Amino acid sequence: MTDFLTIDVEESRKRNCAINVIHREQEVHSYQLNIDSYQAILDNLPQDAWPEELVQYRGVSLENLPWELDIETVKTINAYKYRDQVRILIRTEMAEQIKSQNHLAAAKAQLSPEDLQAIIALMTTPTEQSSGT
Repeated sequence: MTDFLTIDVEESRKRNCAINVIHREQEVHSYQLNIDSYQAILDNLPQDAWPEELVQYRGVSLENLPWELDIETVKTINAYKYRDQVRILIRTEMAEQIKSQNHLAAAKAQLSPEDLQAIIALMTTPTEQSSGT
């Protein structure tokens, strides 16, 4: 380990772990907000399987759909395509949230509960200077 002249290594480690905890909690929370939003969107999209007569358009971009299709059919195709995209987004957000939860647990494990609470309290309490007093 490097000997630092100006850094208290243990205090720096504790502080950085606490900062990491704060950021990871925000990240996990943000992923959950995204998942909830996507779920709300999904609830308003088709829930059934692609209609048999439209499944052939599942992988076709909207600009490449046949011009002969009426607008209501195009809207229906678009709804199913968007539903499929939102399902993928939910899975992606869940996978990323799990990674963040693992990082959060690792950061928390490096600190005693007392150290974690003390450092977080110091970091989240407004200072006299920043509060304008």
